[in-house]
Amino acid sequence: MKVTEVRVKLTKGPGKLRAYCTITFDDAFVVRELRLIEGNQGFFLAMPSKKLQDHCPRCGAKNHLRARYCNNCGARLKENRAESDTRGRPKLHSDIAHPINQECRQMIHNIVMAAYRREQSLARQSPYRPKEVWRYDELVDWIRDEKIAEPEEYEEGEWASPSGG
Repeated sequence: MKVTEVRVKLTKGPGKLRAYCTITFDDAFVVRELRLIEGNQGFFLAMPSKKLQDHCPRCGAKNHLRARYCNNCGARLKENRAESDTRGRPKLHSDIAHPINQECRQMIHNIVMAAYRREQSLARQSPYRPKEVWRYDELVDWIRDEKIAEPEEYEEGEWASPSGG
C-alpha cells in the first residue's frame, strides 16, 4: 500500500494544531481529518477519531462521555464514566483509522511532514493560495532534503514503506 496524495490545510491561531491533512492510498482509499499537532516533543500526527459514548441508564440513548445530562431524556449522568488509559488519563476518543505498526505510522508521518513543510514555504509567499493536492513527484526532494527519511526507503515514483510494501 502506497500513499499517492497528500492534502494539507494550514490552520491559523494560537493553539497547537498546525494543519488538517488528507491522505490517499493507491489512488483508491482516502483518510481525512488527520491533525498535525505541534507539542513539546515535536510534531504528532493524530489520526481521525470519534468521541466515545455510553448509554443513558434511564432511556438507553447514547451520550458522549463528558456529557453531564442525557441528550435524549435529560437525566443527570454520572461523572467520570470514561475508562482510563495506561497513563491514567480518561479515554474519551477512539481512532477511526490508524496504522497497525510503527513502520507504517512513521511512513505516513514522514510524508505528511514533507507536505506540511512545503505548504508552509508556499504560505510565506504573497499571495498565498493553498495547494490542492501534493503528489509524490512534487514532494520527493523535500522528503530527502529535510532528512525526514532516508532516500533509499522510497522507491522512485511511489511512496513505499521501508519494506517496499
